[in-house]
Amino acid sequence: MKLLFIVLPSLFLVTVKGAYLCGMNQYWNRCAPGCYTEPTCENLSGGLVVPGEICQGLCVEKCSCEDGYVWHNGQCITPLQCPVNECADTVLYSCGIGGYFDPCTSGCNPPPTCADPFPAPLPPDSLCVADCVPGCSCYPGYYLQNGVCVDWSFC
Repeated sequence: MKLLFIVLPSLFLVTVKGAYLCGMNQYWNRCAPGCYTEPTCENLSGGLVVPGEICQGLCVEKCSCEDGYVWHNGQCITPLQCPVNECADTVLYSCGIGGYFDPCTSGCNPPPTCADPFPAPLPPDSLCVADCVPGCSCYPGYYLQNGVCVDWSFC
């Protein structure tokens, strides 16, 4: 009789925990936004799954990366662990150790540069013409200088 009480709770724990088992630097998110992608090496800020689509606030249960981590090949890693070089349209982008290739940089939010480390975003009602241009984006604390992301000490 004692064995039965020990075995049943153990089976229950394995079943319940198995459904919510996530990898390193991940957690089970009971209400991840269904309309948005989470940050990745290719897109550190995440974004709409289908740009321009209206989001209904749907929840999706899934594993999400802990704060400070991004998705890359099914794992959560720090942005600094992301590949330095990415290839797009047969052009090799070498963004430096402080940056990553972004297939869709936004002309509406200029990146921090050595010349302008704190750029002001364009007003919300302004028309953005170059909304999706491939190029280098910098990790926080790095600045764009001649197309490469560098530490402030190299500006």
